[in-house]
Formats: sequence, structure tokens, C-alpha cells
Amino acid sequence: MPFITFAWTTPALLAGAKTVVRQPWSERKAKQFRSGTLATAYDRAPYLGGRPVAVIRLTQDPVRQPLAEMTDGDYETEGWHWLYEHRDQLPGWIRASDFSHEAFDAWRARAGSVWVLHFELVAVVSTGNQAVEAEGMAVIPAVPTARAA
Repeated sequence: MPFITFAWTTPALLAGAKTVVRQPWSERKAKQFRSGTLATAYDRAPYLGGRPVAVIRLTQDPVRQPLAEMTDGDYETEGWHWLYEHRDQLPGWIRASDFSHEAFDAWRARAGSVWVLHFELVAVVSTGNQAVEAEGMAVIPAVPTARAA
């Protein structure tokens, strides 16, 4: 199963507040994904010690889009508004202002294009976080990675 990293936005993903991810991939990487593709969501890249946190299903084929074409609605679907409102879910070195609307505006003012992937959350990996697991989401048990074993 292919994987996608979510990094700072992992808490918004697990809360169901993130339904879009943008990636600076090559076209070759993006072609691994199509509408209906299941992918493992990681909190960071597996080769950097990342852990699987969820399974997602793409709801559309990926499209390449200039950052400047992001809309105000993307502030919500990218999970930034949720992260701004739930500062307590972020590591201490990340500030709520990193997810302010002003920070989002600065991101979309940058040059360049990225791959946009729309998805739905299918299952979360059991982490012992009862708040996440109580939302009625399918829960799959955590499997130790080769690195952690």
C-alpha cells in the first residue's frame, strides 16, 4: 500500500478535520495514486522513523495545482483552522500562529505547484488515544515497524 506523510497536520487528520493534502511530488510519484486508492498515513516519513497513524482513501484523482489557486475553503480542508483552534494538539515548538489565516495566505502566495489529493479517513491506527478511537472510526491495531522491532 502506498503511503503519504502528514507531519505537523497529523492531529487534524486524526480528528477528521483534514480531507486534503498537498505534496511536492514528481509526476511519477503522483501516478501511484488514483481515486479509490487506499494509502497508509504516516506522521512522518517511514525512513525517518515515522509511524503509521491511519488509512485513507482518495476520493479524486490527484491534480497539479499552483499554490496561488488555493481558496479560503482550503484553509479548512487542509486542517489549518482546526490546528489553529486546537493548539494543545501541537508539539511545543509549533505555534498556533503557524496555522493562522495569515500563515496560510503566505503559503498560497509562494510560487510553485503541488499535487492536491482529496481523501477520506478510513481507519485510525490504535494509539491508545480514546478520544480519537471513540469517534466511531474503524480502528486497526498498531503493528511494530521493522525499525521499532
